[in-house]
Amino acid sequence: MRGILLLALGGALIWFGVSLGGRQDGARGPIYAGDSDGAPSAGGAALVLRGEQSGPDLDPAPEEKAIQEPEPDPPLPEAPVVPVEEPEPAAEPAAQPAALGVVLPQVIPVRTLNSSDELVALTTPSAMVETLARVLLESWLRGDPTSLQALLNDEQQAIPPELHSLTVQFWETLVQAASAPLRDLTNGDAEGPREVLLASVPHVQAGGQVPVVQTTGDPMAHAMRMILLMEAMGRADQEGQSGRTSQIASELMDLELGATWSPHRETLLDWSGTLNEAQEGHRLHPDGVWSSLPYMVESGDNLVGIRKKFVNRHPELRLCVGMLRWVNATGEYLHPGQTLRIPTDVPSVDVYLDARLLVYRHGSEIVRAWDIGIGKVGHDTPLGEFEIGDKESDPSFPGNGELLPHGHPDNPLGTRWLGWHRGGEKSSFGIHGTREPEGVGDRVSQGCVRMRNVEVEELFELLPRGARIRVHP
Repeated sequence: MRGILLLALGGALIWFGVSLGGRQDGARGPIYAGDSDGAPSAGGAALVLRGEQSGPDLDPAPEEKAIQEPEPDPPLPEAPVVPVEEPEPAAEPAAQPAALGVVLPQVIPVRTLNSSDELVALTTPSAMVETLARVLLESWLRGDPTSLQALLNDEQQAIPPELHSLTVQFWETLVQAASAPLRDLTNGDAEGPREVLLASVPHVQAGGQVPVVQTTGDPMAHAMRMILLMEAMGRADQEGQSGRTSQIASELMDLELGATWSPHRETLLDWSGTLNEAQEGHRLHPDGVWSSLPYMVESGDNLVGIRKKFVNRHPELRLCVGMLRWVNATGEYLHPGQTLRIPTDVPSVDVYLDARLLVYRHGSEIVRAWDIGIGKVGHDTPLGEFEIGDKESDPSFPGNGELLPHGHPDNPLGTRWLGWHRGGEKSSFGIHGTREPEGVGDRVSQGCVRMRNVEVEELFELLPRGARIRVHP
């Protein structure tokens, strides 16, 4: 009986140990929500704690340990702070000192049909065109586009797009020496003197001729042609081309004197200096290119006799001894066999009161130009046509009942007098010198044209009796 009890007690103990061992194994492994055999279910997601690894090849821990909170990861090292350098502003391109810097509008040509059903450009208000032309010219003379920029950017001026575009392209082509205009306005946008002048800019700057176009009634074309002539004159003068410089300066001055705006007097005086110097090698030089008749000097000839011969043969000529001496650069004596040139272009004088300028011409070309004084207010210099009558060196002046000789402090005539006749009658007006040269350029006389003595002496030699004088406003 005792044996049976011992056998039963041993079996119970064995059963109890087996049950207890299975529970302890499960407490040490990962816990799954799944089947009873420890495998994860098909739809489950394993929860793996930080620092643990799962898998059948790892030995279980030797003793029970409490689950500890995982230690936080060490902080990642901060990235080094790299100073961000501010980018340097891009260097601005060097500005063209004379560039306009205005927005070029889209050109939409304004056109209509004339009576022949041909497309023609509509005219713009004359005052606006004249203002734009004058400002264009003055900006070029100063070498400063500020005024032109302001005018072109002024929306209240309502400058037509095609005229705005033409002005900008003309200026920019000049200052940038471009090979062609920005837009080819000569190809369908418009046709006329302005577009011809615009297209000619590169040609003129390369030494070519300025196109001969009609500018009458078109101030814009007038100003554009003047600017191109200035460019051509500067180049010719720099290259020592006396004849070309003289001819361009003459035309340039005539354009300014005939313009619709008030004359730019200081500019005219500057051009006069260029012209007077250049003509020393052209119209007033025996090797200059000018129309003439040849004469071979014979024994016993002198300039007085030669002049008489030609005046008798060619009554239309206006000659004087001083002119023959000057253009032939003769000395005191002539030599048999010497060839003289007798000018055939008729000399004349034009007086421009607004500009206070006198020009001496051979034919239409200006040969000399001088600053003058004119009649003061209330003693205006008369307008119209006259001719040279009496010529007198060291003239006397009719004072209060007596003639005041040359050099008298009350004699204002200076060293020369060239009296004016009108309709065959002697007048009280004329061209004369002065004992007060500081007054030349102002309104200072009693109605006569006043010149500096050295200049009136030159005119006295060049201008014959009977030569025509035209006095312009």
